[in-house]
This record gives sequence, structure tokens and C-alpha cells, in this order.
Amino acid sequence: MPAAARSLLHRGVGLVGFGVCVAVVVIAVRMGVDVHGRGELDIRSIEMPRWVLFAAIATGFGLCAVEFLRHGLSLANDADAHDATGGL
Repeated sequence: MPAAARSLLHRGVGLVGFGVCVAVVVIAVRMGVDVHGRGELDIRSIEMPRWVLFAAIATGFGLCAVEFLRHGLSLANDADAHDATGGL
């Protein structure tokens, strides 16, 4: 694959991943606010507010969104980034 196409594909995949993660964050935040307003509890092995689960989901996908955005806005492609960081 030509370098220009590879770079465009890399950026496109990063931006699509960012969009999906942001959508999940928005859904998790809205659901968390909703269950917080209703005072729902999640009773499994311990009793805890259900909004805590949605907060963890929103935080994790938010971090993923930042990473995907970083890749989507990056000027280097995967091969260049791999060579520049020595495999890190």
C-alpha cells in the first residue's frame, strides 16, 4: 500500500475509533445520570450505587477516545511511529 494511502487509512481509523468511543462515553454518562437520579443500586457481591459502573465505563472509553484522537491527528503512520520509538 502506498505511504500516502497508509497514512490516510491510519488517520481515518483513528478518527472513526474516536467517534465510536465518544458515542459510548455520551451514552454511559446519560445512563449514569439517569440511574443516579433514580437512586438505583447494583447488588451483586457488594451493594453500591449503579452510577459508579457507568462512571468507570465513561472514564475508560474517554481515555480510549483521547488515544484514538491522538492517532487520528498524528502525521506519522504506524511504521514511522514504531521506528521512532524503538518499539515502545
